[in-house]
Amino acid sequence: SRSLLGAFLGVVLLVLGVPQTVVKLTDEVVVSEVLPSPSCWAYLSGLLLAVIALLCGAKRHAHKHPLYNLTLCALIASVTVIAARSFSSMVTLAFQGYAPPAANATTDDSVANASSASGPPPPPLAPPPPPPASY
Repeated sequence: SRSLLGAFLGVVLLVLGVPQTVVKLTDEVVVSEVLPSPSCWAYLSGLLLAVIALLCGAKRHAHKHPLYNLTLCALIASVTVIAARSFSSMVTLAFQGYAPPAANATTDDSVANASSASGPPPPPLAPPPPPPASY
């Protein structure tokens, strides 16, 4: 009972300690920015090597040293945290009605060319009003 309460409080403190981000973590961001990053591959490679090393030594040392199993759990949990963050961000965006841009979306030049061919361009937008003066 006390250990469950401690685990729950640890999770709450961890979640509250994570800074808020303004990046919309969509599948396009993951595929185009995160996965090609060398730091992502360095992290995943180091993680894989550490897990393999711990698994190789686990039969021999894990019964004497509980840090083997704890370290193994922590390493695997780090991937779980990243995956949960990505999944929750994508679910949140889905409920907010975010739709990724269409794959066959036209560029601004083609839109301008198409609009000039079909008629006059739309009128320019009015500039925003100046901010109120503060005294």
